[in-house]
Amino acid sequence: MELENKPPNTPLAQQRMKYWKLNLSNLHKGIMYNSCGMLLIILGILLILASESVIEYSKRYDDLDSCKPRKGLDCEIEFHITEHMKGDVFLYYQINNMYQNHRKYSKSLNPKQLKGSDLSKDDIESTCDPVLEIKNLHRDIMVNLSRTDVANPCGLVAKSYFNDTFSLYQKDSNKTVKIHENDIAFPRDKDDKFRNSSDVDKKRWTDVTDEHFIVWNSIAVTKNFRKLWGRINGLDKGRYIMKINSLYDVSDFNGEKHVVLTTLSVLGGKMPYLGILCIAIGVSSIVGSVVFFILHRKIKKEIDSSMRSSRISHQSLS
Repeated sequence: MELENKPPNTPLAQQRMKYWKLNLSNLHKGIMYNSCGMLLIILGILLILASESVIEYSKRYDDLDSCKPRKGLDCEIEFHITEHMKGDVFLYYQINNMYQNHRKYSKSLNPKQLKGSDLSKDDIESTCDPVLEIKNLHRDIMVNLSRTDVANPCGLVAKSYFNDTFSLYQKDSNKTVKIHENDIAFPRDKDDKFRNSSDVDKKRWTDVTDEHFIVWNSIAVTKNFRKLWGRINGLDKGRYIMKINSLYDVSDFNGEKHVVLTTLSVLGGKMPYLGILCIAIGVSSIVGSVVFFILHRKIKKEIDSSMRSSRISHQSLS
C-alpha cells in the first residue's frame, strides 16, 4: 500500500544525488596555509605602505588654558607642516571618551522631526526624553524661542551638538587658508534624512540641514572618534596658526578635544594596525603550513614503515 505522503522516487528526494567531497591530505593543507600566509603578508605590507603615505598632524587643545570654553574668545594653536600635503587635506575634530554608541544616546532623536515634521511635545516624548523643550538643551541659542517651546531638533544627540569652529592662516604671511565646509556629509543623509520645512523653520533652534549638524548625527561606534569638519586644497610646508572658537565643553565626561589635519590614501587614513594584523596572521599561517608538512612526513614514514613490516611478516609466513 502506497503511503499518501511518500516522497517521490527521485535522486533528490531519496538523497541519492552524486556528490564530491574535498579530502585534503596534510601536504595539501600545508600548501594552502602557506599560500594564504604569503598573500596575507603581501597584503599587510601594502596596507602599511599605504598607511605610511598618509601625512597627519594632530594636536589636543582642550587642555590649554587659552582654549577652555569661553564665549566669544578664540584660542590659537600652531602647526608646523614639515612636508607638502598634496591634494585634499581633511580637517577633523577628534573627541575622546565620549560614548555616542550608548543605546539611550544614539536613539535620542526623532527622524520625522529631522525631516521637517512639526511635532508636539507628546509626539516626541517617547524618542527624545529628557530633551523635549528648549530649556532642556542647557545651551545658548541664537533664535528667539521660549524656554517652554518644543525643542526642534530634540534629543540628546542634538543637545550635545559640537559647536567649536576653526579657521587657519599662515603664520608668516598672515594669509587665510580657505576651509571648505560643504560636501562633508553623505549625500543620502543630506537628501533623505534632514530637511527644512516652512512649517518648522521658525521653530528650530538650529538648522538641521547644516552639514556640520548632519555629520554630528552620524553616530560613532567607539568612544574615541573623529568627524569631518572641512577640506583644504593642499598645504605647503611652513607654520600655520589654527584659530579655534572653543565653545564645546568636554569636562562633564572627562573627554579630550583634538584637531587633526590629514591626507588620505586609497585605503583611507593612517591605519597601520590592519597591516600588522594581516602580517601576524600570515606568519601564523606559514607556521601552520610547516606543522602540516612535518605531520605529513611523519605520518608517511609511519605508514611506509608499517607497510614494510607487513610485507616482511607476510613473506616470512609464506
